[in-house]
Parts: sequence; C-alpha cells; structure tokens
Amino acid sequence: MQIFDSHAHYNDEKFEMDREETIKKVYEAGVKKLICAGYSLDSSIEAVKIANEHDNIYATAGISPNDIPVFENENVDVKDFFFEDIMNEQLKKIKQLVEKNHQIVAIGEIGLDYYWNKENKKEQKLAFINQIKLANELDLPIVIHTREAVMDTIDILKNQINVKNNGVFHCCPLNIELIREALKLGFYISFAGPITFRNSKNADEMIKQKKEVITRANRIIAISENTKKDIIELLHIDPNKIDVIYHSTSMKAFVGDFKTNLPSRFILFVGDRAPYKNFDRLIKAFSRLNKEDEDLNLICTGMPFNKSEKEYIAQLNISNKITQIKATDRLLCELYSRAELFVFPSLYEGFGIPILEAYACHCPVALSNASCFPEIAGNAGIYFDPYSEESIAVLGR
Repeated sequence: MQIFDSHAHYNDEKFEMDREETIKKVYEAGVKKLICAGYSLDSSIEAVKIANEHDNIYATAGISPNDIPVFENENVDVKDFFFEDIMNEQLKKIKQLVEKNHQIVAIGEIGLDYYWNKENKKEQKLAFINQIKLANELDLPIVIHTREAVMDTIDILKNQINVKNNGVFHCCPLNIELIREALKLGFYISFAGPITFRNSKNADEMIKQKKEVITRANRIIAISENTKKDIIELLHIDPNKIDVIYHSTSMKAFVGDFKTNLPSRFILFVGDRAPYKNFDRLIKAFSRLNKEDEDLNLICTGMPFNKSEKEYIAQLNISNKITQIKATDRLLCELYSRAELFVFPSLYEGFGIPILEAYACHCPVALSNASCFPEIAGNAGIYFDPYSEESIAVLGR
C-alpha cells in the first residue's frame, strides 16, 4: 500500500539539522508523496523551497490563526488599521508565491483557534475569510485548522462565504455537528491529533465513532505496545490488524551559549495540565521538596496558569518558585539542556514524546511507573508512583 501524507511540517526549524535524512526515512517507510504545509509567510516560502527540491513533495501556503499579526497594548482603531495593513501585505505575498510556484496545491493551513488565543477572534475571522477569498481567486482548495471554534467555523463556511473548491479539515475536533456540516459542504475530514483529546464533547457518540472508524480500518498503527493492548481490550480489535510504530523526535542537544535568564537550578515540566497530567500532585510534591531545597525551582511550559492554578500555587507558598513559559522549540531544547531533571507525572499517555526530547538533550528523566512509560523510557528513566506525593518528592531529591 502506498501512503500519501497530506499534511507534514518539514519546513519547521526543528528539521534544520536532519531534514533530508528524515524525508529519506519517510520514503523508505512507504510514504510515496506528501504535502509540506505552510502556516506563516516564512514557513510557506520554506515549504515551496522543499517542494522544489523533491519530485514527490507538494506545498501549501497560508497563515494559520496562531501566526496572524498580533498587536498588544494598542487601542482598537490602531490595532484594526495595522492588522489589516500587515495582513493584506502578507496575503499579497502569498498570492505571488502561488502564482510563481505550481507545486502549491492549496491555501492553508488557515482557520480559527480559540484554544491558544481568545483575545483576537475578530482578527482570526477576518484572516480566515480573506484567505478563503484568495483561494477562490486562485482556484485552489483550502486546508482548515479549527480548535474550540466550532460555531464560528460553521457560520463562516455556511453563511459568510462560499468555498469554491472545498478542501480538508486538517485539525478538526471530534464534534458531531462540525463533522456533519463539513461533510455536507464537501470537505474531507482528517482524524489526526484531536481524536485523542480527552475533553472532546459528545464523548459517548465520539467513542462510538472512533470504534467504527477503527473497526473498518484495514490496518491500524498504534504508537506503543501499551496502546495496542488498550485497543485490543477496549475495542476488541484483532491484534493481527495492529502494527506498533514508535514516535521519534527531531530535537537535538542544545548548541551554543545559554542566553535565556533562568533560575540556576530547576525541575522541568512540559505540556498541558489536563487532569490526567497529574499536575496538582506534582506541585504538592514540589512544595514538600522545596522546603528541603529552597534553591530549587519548577519551570512549566504550556499555557499560562489560570486563576484557580495561581490560587492553589499561592496556597502552597511556592508562587516565587514556579515559572510558566511558553517555549519555542529552541527554548524548549535549552530548558531540557539546563534542567536538573525532567519530570513526567502523567497517569496515562499513549507514548510520551517529551521523554525522547529529554533524552536527546541529555536531561535526566523521572516519570510515572504507569501506562506506556516503562516501555518507552526503559532502564534510562527513574520511576515513581504517580498517586503518591511522597514518591514524586523523593525522586526529585
């Protein structure tokens, strides 16, 4: 079976060191053609460059909702003026890029994302609509990224603008109404990362749909033996249909001078803080550990702390010892390289890519003795009971 990967980001800076090696491995694994997707002006230019260098790679060009211009501390009139001016200039360059390069097969990824930014909904909608207009003008389909913006996405596609050539929902939440409306409008649906999100609405219906999709599949790729076991036990799938293919990471050990102002000694936590991530127990354990080692800090990547998290951290008297950072790939690499320890307290994971990232940066790893972790980390990690604050605190010493 030949595989066409419809959405890859080999234009990301994390592939600068081993892009050709990675693409070669992808071909050898059975992917015969792929699309390198743009998400900003610079990444679209890079996607075209990569497509020009490979016969079997195509490109998309567009500006994602997370990469549109952002203006802070400006009044509404100033913000609107500068946003439209800069956005129009970027779309002009996207258009020129498409007209000069026939390898570009779609406009995207574009859309709405209220998970990462709820403050610029107006600008996101304007950028989405204007890029649909551009796609219609250029006679191209679109690649849609939508997250926590179901009703606005449906409203735009049904009521505000006609999409001439349809396209694909690349990042699509498992929302029944959105999927139904998208299919009615002639779009394809990508069952990608969001299929694993535990906070999907209509959970019972979504589980039913997941089971139907998996049951009808010719082959199933599981990202760990533990995940394969879960698929067999929970969905009663024939084990012979399931292949285990592990994730990898392109992260490399940090090279160069450390320039970020960070605490001299810190433990690192990476990712979101959904309940199964066990963050509450981690900070309880850290508060105990910090009483014994006052120079130790905790750095957390991901979204800013919400009000309840801030209040809870304050109750534990460790507000001045915990720092939240929204990290780029380069900064994340630096964090791993400088951390005393990377801690992964989750109660469950399908794989756990941060384990590989930490190993790549020569960072010691302490993690739960649960789910897939012993399989992925092997003898190189040190383990704790994720339900015991004392066990977590002991391994932080």
